[in-house]
Amino acid sequence: MPSIEESIQKGPLSAPERAVLDVVNSNPKCVWSTSLEDLLELAKWTTQPTSRSIPFTQEEYEAHRARKNLSDDTHMPLTINTKVKVYIGEGREPKTAYSLRTIMSALSNLHHTGRIWAYKMYKRTHYGSFNAESQVKTALGRLSAEGQAKANFTPLTPEESVAPLAEKGMGFKSAAVPQKI
Repeated sequence: MPSIEESIQKGPLSAPERAVLDVVNSNPKCVWSTSLEDLLELAKWTTQPTSRSIPFTQEEYEAHRARKNLSDDTHMPLTINTKVKVYIGEGREPKTAYSLRTIMSALSNLHHTGRIWAYKMYKRTHYGSFNAESQVKTALGRLSAEGQAKANFTPLTPEESVAPLAEKGMGFKSAAVPQKI
């Protein structure tokens, strides 16, 4: 829960931002990139942020119950506008997750307002909790000099981050607008 001071300075969170922040802070050993697969994972998890494991989509759950493996041929193609239905429990209606675009916008806005950590590596932006920073740097330190050069790790400050997608006309309009007293 944000402090009063933080709430006043950073502004309120939208529902998608709150859900993504809950998942990110509940999983300090995880980071997510801007790949569609990572955005899908986060979208599924936002339907049940306190879950210790990633929820199944309805399609994955039905295949699991039928003891079938989902081949790559049966997965729906992912796009930035993909929305999935997530299995919530027997006898309950599946819950529709946020679109991948909404998840990406929430990540960008959360970093832009200084609520989560971000870095570039392998030409892709990654996001995680501030607690993930030391773990990522430790793992990078175990790479050879050649591996470190190839990774091209660069931490991002909120000022250096890409402007929130909502400001570019993409995704939802963020509720996170810093306020002056």
